[in-house]
Amino acid sequence: MVVVLGLLACSSGPRTAVYVVVDAQREVRERIDRFELVLYDTEGDVTLEVERDGRLVDPFRLELTPAGNDASRTWRVEVSARDSSGARIAEGRLRGGYVEGEVLDVVLCLEDTCRGEFCQSCGEGFECTTCKSGACVSAEAVLQPLRNPQPSCPGLGDMDAGADASPVADTDPTCVPVAENCMTAADEDCEGDGGACEDSGCAEQPCGANGLVCRGGSCVCSIVGGENCTTAADEDCDGEGGVCENGCNGQPCNGIGGSCVGTACVTPENCAVGGDEDGDGFADCDDADCCGSGACQSRRIAQLGAPFWCCGNTAVNIRTDANHCGGCGIRCASGQCFGDSRPGQFEFAHCNCTSETGSGSACPSGQSCARRTDPLTALRCQCMDDSECGSSEGGGASGRRCLQTAGGGHNYCGYY
Repeated sequence: MVVVLGLLACSSGPRTAVYVVVDAQREVRERIDRFELVLYDTEGDVTLEVERDGRLVDPFRLELTPAGNDASRTWRVEVSARDSSGARIAEGRLRGGYVEGEVLDVVLCLEDTCRGEFCQSCGEGFECTTCKSGACVSAEAVLQPLRNPQPSCPGLGDMDAGADASPVADTDPTCVPVAENCMTAADEDCEGDGGACEDSGCAEQPCGANGLVCRGGSCVCSIVGGENCTTAADEDCDGEGGVCENGCNGQPCNGIGGSCVGTACVTPENCAVGGDEDGDGFADCDDADCCGSGACQSRRIAQLGAPFWCCGNTAVNIRTDANHCGGCGIRCASGQCFGDSRPGQFEFAHCNCTSETGSGSACPSGQSCARRTDPLTALRCQCMDDSECGSSEGGGASGRRCLQTAGGGHNYCGYY
């Protein structure tokens, strides 16, 4: 792991830096369960704290650069290793500075011989020490020119080349560990496992919008089973929540026979149960969809307006239809049907006729053809009583009646 620390200022001169490699020998490595590192600047302020659980598999490398490119500045690194019980098993520290225009390195090694040996910490008025070869010695860093390959603790033998070891990559010299962001491909915690959901700590963490989470190293939808077209939830995590979202066309969308048509849940009207299943504000025979069901014959269709009745499974305008003039099945031999309405009172319609021949075949239901007293009015079929208007049609209070007008006006069939 590589961590870069420093408050850099732009400079065209030679680079000034120090690499501090933190490592541990075999017995310390095998006992480490938690690793802690603190970095201090010239003023003694903490500029970096690192805490990691688990074994120290690879050396931990800090790249330090002086703030403002001021080579007179100093640094101090303190490291502590703890076992699974939380007890300290080893610690070490180094204190040093920079050489202007040079890149140097130094190893801070937690040695096996120093397990349980805790030396004097750095502080004003007393010497800063660390453990080497089982004894407390000065913690002043002995810097060397940058080495390649990177130096490590002495005495590790083949351990560095074992299955647990991996080379420390120096491909990103700007990595400063922070909490891993599972939504990006970056390696924010500097563990070398960058990529959305590739970090071991990303399991079940959000990796995107609309409910995506990390599972098995992949970013997947948190809900198993796919989209439920009957709910408003976004079960497939595509951001298109809602009943009948995209992909639901033709699928059931409720429990009463509805199915998705595009992005709309369409439910056919049930013409016999008294409810408004299709949600258009009209139930049963008041709904135009029920005219073709065979259960709503010779009735007005409220959804379409007053002049429309259901005749022969078809919605017709009884003011103008010569085959259903004023009601279903009332046919005008002349082929002409005249209708009108009086708002809030009644609807009416009657056939035009061609000759005043009494009850001739030109008028339906035994009505007579007459002009009455208005010279501007065409010949029209006149009723004399309700039976000539098919009064049973429409049912109940909506049945047709013969309205006889005073003063020589027309008698016509109408309904209220």
